Amino acid sequence: MKKFKGMLLACDMDGTLLDDSKQIPAENLRALQYFTKQGGRLSLATGRSPHAIGTYIDQLPVNAPYSVMNGSLICDENRKILYCSGMPYETKSSFSMTPLRARISSYSSEESHVIVSDPIFLETFGPSAIHFSYVFV
Repeated sequence: MKKFKGMLLACDMDGTLLDDSKQIPAENLRALQYFTKQGGRLSLATGRSPHAIGTYIDQLPVNAPYSVMNGSLICDENRKILYCSGMPYETKSSFSMTPLRARISSYSSEESHVIVSDPIFLETFGPSAIHFSYVFV
């Protein structure tokens, strides 16, 4: 029997998995590879957007569903969306995008997103608009 069979490890990214230079230390990567080869299930639990974990997730042996955007989006290990907690589509008409844009743009120096589901509506403010929208296709 494998040493870590039946165990799930859910890692945060910033301040946990990544070092101060926002890289995955080689010893962390080796330990995670050993963990999954020995039957462990690796997941991520982060506040980052799908785009913001893209370069990292390709390096990691993720073999379990993971959550991004503080749990509002859950994907399987193949990046298929399992759950999206957006605002109901009707909510979009109840607020003005102009004041919201000004308020949200201060949230991140890179980009900000407003997601509305049923059907999924994506309002993106930032350079990753085209890439990020592909997550929902």
